[in-house]
Order: sequence, then structure tokens, then C-alpha cells
Amino acid sequence: MDKCKCGCTTFLVDEAILHKADIFNDGDGKLEVHKVYGSEITSIKCKNCDKEYREDEFKAIEFC
Repeated sequence: MDKCKCGCTTFLVDEAILHKADIFNDGDGKLEVHKVYGSEITSIKCKNCDKEYREDEFKAIEFC
């Protein structure tokens, strides 16, 4: 796809990121987040008209 049906070429991509976290010091109540386990795109919407698209509707998705 080259552009939204409304003609816009700007999209908003929402991504969920899964992290690993541990409590290293008993009793301090501090959860330390220290490793990314994975991520997934949860939505892609046109910035202009809010139409939602699926990942497979694009040739590729590159995070720059």
C-alpha cells in the first residue's frame, strides 16, 4: 500500500513491548526492568482519518 484511502501517507503505529523485570534486593520493593523480550504492533492507523490497517497490508514496516 502506498497511502491511505483518504490520500494521507502518515500513519500512527502503536507497539506493545514485553520486558523482563526482577526484584534483586529482598525487601526494597524495587522492580528493575532490564531486558526486552519482544514486541508486537498492536495497531496501525491513518493520522488523518483514523482508518485502521493490518501489518500485512504494507510491503514492509521499518523502525528507523
